Amino acid sequence: MDTRPEQQGKWQPGGLNWPEIRPIYPCPDTPQYTQQLPRPNPGIELPSEPIECEGWVLVNLQHYIDAQFATFAEKRLVGVGPEQWYFGRTDGWVLYFWNTDDTGELGRRPVGFFDLRVIVHTGVLGAGGLFKVDAGLNGGELSFKVKSRHEAEMWASAMRQALVAKVHMDRIHKEEGLERAQLARSTFHASPPKGGTEMMSFQEPTRQVYYVNPQRVKALRKIWESCVSGADRGPNVDTYIELFDMYNADMNDDLDLNEMEVMVRDLAVVREQELERVLAVSRARMLDSRRLKLDGAAALSRWQREIGAPGKRLQQMYDCYLQAGGAESRAILLRSEMDTSRDGRVTPSEFLQNAPIFLMPPAELLLEAQFYKQCEQAMRADRHQEDEEDGGCLQM
Repeated sequence: MDTRPEQQGKWQPGGLNWPEIRPIYPCPDTPQYTQQLPRPNPGIELPSEPIECEGWVLVNLQHYIDAQFATFAEKRLVGVGPEQWYFGRTDGWVLYFWNTDDTGELGRRPVGFFDLRVIVHTGVLGAGGLFKVDAGLNGGELSFKVKSRHEAEMWASAMRQALVAKVHMDRIHKEEGLERAQLARSTFHASPPKGGTEMMSFQEPTRQVYYVNPQRVKALRKIWESCVSGADRGPNVDTYIELFDMYNADMNDDLDLNEMEVMVRDLAVVREQELERVLAVSRARMLDSRRLKLDGAAALSRWQREIGAPGKRLQQMYDCYLQAGGAESRAILLRSEMDTSRDGRVTPSEFLQNAPIFLMPPAELLLEAQFYKQCEQAMRADRHQEDEEDGGCLQM
């Protein structure tokens, strides 16, 4: 080792020339010593919004698969245990089940846990006086029971939140991975991109502005009007076949998440445009000077009750679909409900079977049908009143 005083502290190939730390040979030209691209965070990324839910659940934490690792006595004497009451509590991506002692205090450690990121579907069913929460997985399910429907819906909502957060996070990571791959393949780079690669969180309540092709708007309006006019009857299968073909862009008989998101967004845009048009016409007729002079306060109150308030409820519904992340969240849940085979695909048969229930639910269509029927009746009554007033004038 070179220990000459005049060489100490000087920069040499391989580092500073301190006798106690300087290597004899410089660092080899291998990848771990060269400049690397940014690597993804190896730690667990928690949900952007906390998933908070807790309460008492009746669940069986022992499974027949556990018998593969049990002793002979445990196999014969224990078997699959009965359902027991545990205190369930979510923490990040994990649902923990806590046991209690004789005094009712929670134990120091959970007796079981469940990873919420593996959920692909969730639902609530009645079960002999209790309510059963089903968490569907790829190849199985976890179910537990609670005492009230409110508790069951609370747990199902938390699981749906986890499903949406996981899929949204996977999409962000996929896009970031594509950007890193493009950067790695490139041999020339201009100035580095500004602002990083972060995407807007799907929980942002910011309203987005979308453009829909006029030809598609015309076709979607026709499909939607057909569904609204038949809200009190059974769904028209041909309507949903046309809708599937319109958004199955790659023609692979599978509506992926991107295609489903565009469908949800475009339908919300078309429905909102028609709502705004009808409200503008109805509001202009209501604010007519002759009407205000004759029956201003009563007409305004009647319009607000019959048209204004229902229209506001529809507007709020469309706003939920069109705010940032709204269409994505709804598309994730729609695919979860429509993918009955749990193979990650939404086929034409699955779409035709489930779209009339989940894409445009009967409750939404009935609300729209009642609103537009009320608007039509109000406009017909206005025209009738105007005809009577004109007919009462002096004829010259």
